[in-house]
Amino acid sequence: MARTYDLSSLRILIVDDSEYMRRIVSMFLRSMGVRQVVAMGGVDEAVQEVCRRPPDLVVTDWLMRPKDGLTLVNCLRGDEDPEISHLPIIVLPGFTDIDRICSARDAGVHDVLAKPVSAATLYQRIVAIIEQPRPFLRTDSYFGPERALGGAAAAAPLPVADDDAAEELLDI
Repeated sequence: MARTYDLSSLRILIVDDSEYMRRIVSMFLRSMGVRQVVAMGGVDEAVQEVCRRPPDLVVTDWLMRPKDGLTLVNCLRGDEDPEISHLPIIVLPGFTDIDRICSARDAGVHDVLAKPVSAATLYQRIVAIIEQPRPFLRTDSYFGPERALGGAAAAAPLPVADDDAAEELLDI
């Protein structure tokens, strides 16, 4: 039987330039019991918020203007404060071509979930971050959570959930 988590104490930051998507993801998180949901429409304000009060998790869009999700991830991973640089990050792109998935993986995100995303899939990924925390790895070209089981930093893509079809997982 799957374990149910009390997520009420989590503080989750949503970053998306679409007000509609911010509302949808906020609604999903609140339905999971998350009480502290902060939603920002841009990277600069999100970085300010993270520096002011780091969340427990960041859920961000990929394609935003004027700065994109990759810029946000690089900014967070490059911060000197481990409370910021080690934040779990889930990216919600509108499309999942392999180049973008690899870019997200190489930037150090924890997970990629393709839009449209369901509340159930988002919950599963949050639970996976809780149940299977991954140590962070620093190499000359990478900083982020280990990308492969067993401690190897393999260059395999992250799992991607696509709720329009059967969930497709790429080997990690």
